[in-house]
Amino acid sequence: MEIALLGDRFTAKEALDMGLINRVVPTEELVAKTKELADRLANGPTRAYGNIKKLILASSDNSLEEQLQAEAETFGETVMADDWIEGVVAFNEKREPDFKGH
Repeated sequence: MEIALLGDRFTAKEALDMGLINRVVPTEELVAKTKELADRLANGPTRAYGNIKKLILASSDNSLEEQLQAEAETFGETVMADDWIEGVVAFNEKREPDFKGH
Protein backbone atom coordinates (compact mmCIF):
# COMPACT_ATOMS: atom_id res chain seq x y z
CA MET A 1 0.00 0.00 0.00
CA GLU A 2 2.84 2.36 0.87
CA ILE A 3 4.45 1.84 -2.51
CA ALA A 4 1.18 2.48 -4.34
CA LEU A 5 0.25 5.55 -2.33
CA LEU A 6 3.61 7.27 -1.98
CA GLY A 7 5.18 6.28 -5.28
CA ASP A 8 8.71 6.30 -3.89
CA ARG A 9 11.38 5.02 -6.25
CA PHE A 10 13.53 2.04 -5.38
CA THR A 11 16.33 0.06 -6.96
CA ALA A 12 16.11 -3.44 -8.39
CA LYS A 13 18.04 -4.70 -5.34
CA GLU A 14 15.50 -3.06 -3.01
CA ALA A 15 12.62 -4.58 -5.02
CA LEU A 16 14.31 -7.97 -4.65
CA ASP A 17 14.79 -7.47 -0.91
CA MET A 18 11.10 -6.51 -0.55
CA GLY A 19 10.01 -9.63 -2.39
CA LEU A 20 8.44 -7.70 -5.26
CA ILE A 21 10.58 -9.52 -7.82
CA ASN A 22 12.20 -12.95 -7.83
CA ARG A 23 15.60 -12.21 -9.33
CA VAL A 24 17.84 -9.53 -10.76
CA VAL A 25 20.20 -10.29 -13.62
CA PRO A 26 22.63 -8.13 -15.58
CA THR A 27 21.19 -6.87 -18.87
CA GLU A 28 23.65 -8.91 -20.91
CA GLU A 29 22.43 -12.12 -19.22
CA LEU A 30 18.70 -11.38 -19.47
CA VAL A 31 17.97 -13.38 -22.65
CA ALA A 32 19.98 -16.41 -21.52
CA LYS A 33 18.48 -16.41 -18.01
CA THR A 34 14.97 -15.98 -19.41
CA LYS A 35 15.50 -18.92 -21.79
CA GLU A 36 16.91 -20.99 -18.93
CA LEU A 37 13.81 -20.34 -16.83
CA ALA A 38 11.45 -20.97 -19.76
CA ASP A 39 13.22 -24.26 -20.55
CA ARG A 40 13.03 -25.33 -16.91
CA LEU A 41 9.29 -24.67 -16.84
CA ALA A 42 8.71 -26.32 -20.23
CA ASN A 43 10.59 -29.44 -19.13
CA GLY A 44 8.92 -29.65 -15.74
CA PRO A 45 5.66 -31.31 -14.75
CA THR A 46 3.52 -28.99 -16.87
CA ARG A 47 0.24 -30.64 -15.88
CA ALA A 48 1.03 -30.07 -12.21
CA TYR A 49 2.10 -26.49 -12.98
CA GLY A 50 -1.26 -25.90 -14.66
CA ASN A 51 -3.09 -27.32 -11.66
CA ILE A 52 -1.10 -25.13 -9.28
CA LYS A 53 -1.86 -22.04 -11.36
CA LYS A 54 -5.56 -22.91 -11.51
CA LEU A 55 -5.72 -23.40 -7.74
CA ILE A 56 -3.89 -20.17 -6.95
CA LEU A 57 -6.09 -18.14 -9.29
CA ALA A 58 -9.26 -19.66 -7.82
CA SER A 59 -8.17 -19.19 -4.21
CA SER A 60 -9.24 -15.56 -3.89
CA ASP A 61 -12.80 -16.43 -4.93
CA ASN A 62 -13.14 -19.65 -2.92
CA SER A 63 -14.07 -20.08 0.70
CA LEU A 64 -11.54 -22.02 2.74
CA GLU A 65 -13.70 -25.14 2.51
CA GLU A 66 -14.05 -24.78 -1.28
CA GLN A 67 -10.33 -24.25 -1.70
CA LEU A 68 -9.40 -27.23 0.44
CA GLN A 69 -11.86 -29.38 -1.53
CA ALA A 70 -10.43 -28.17 -4.85
CA GLU A 71 -6.89 -28.87 -3.64
CA ALA A 72 -7.82 -32.37 -2.46
CA GLU A 73 -9.48 -33.16 -5.79
CA THR A 74 -6.58 -31.76 -7.78
CA PHE A 75 -4.04 -33.63 -5.69
CA GLY A 76 -5.95 -36.85 -6.30
CA GLU A 77 -5.86 -36.24 -10.05
CA THR A 78 -2.19 -35.27 -9.99
CA VAL A 79 -0.97 -38.38 -8.19
CA MET A 80 -2.61 -40.51 -10.86
CA ALA A 81 -0.64 -38.80 -13.64
CA ASP A 82 2.34 -40.39 -15.37
CA ASP A 83 4.48 -37.36 -14.49
CA TRP A 84 3.85 -37.94 -10.77
CA ILE A 85 5.10 -41.51 -11.08
CA GLU A 86 8.10 -40.36 -13.13
CA GLY A 87 8.93 -37.74 -10.50
CA VAL A 88 8.82 -40.27 -7.66
CA VAL A 89 10.85 -42.86 -9.59
CA ALA A 90 13.43 -40.25 -10.65
CA PHE A 91 13.74 -39.05 -7.06
CA ASN A 92 14.29 -42.60 -5.79
CA GLU A 93 16.81 -43.28 -8.56
CA LYS A 94 18.56 -39.95 -7.83
CA ARG A 95 18.23 -38.75 -11.44
CA GLU A 96 16.56 -35.89 -13.25
CA PRO A 97 12.94 -36.66 -14.16
CA ASP A 98 11.80 -36.84 -17.77
CA PHE A 99 8.34 -35.28 -17.62
CA LYS A 100 5.98 -35.67 -20.57
CA GLY A 101 3.03 -33.54 -19.48
CA HIS A 102 0.81 -36.55 -18.82
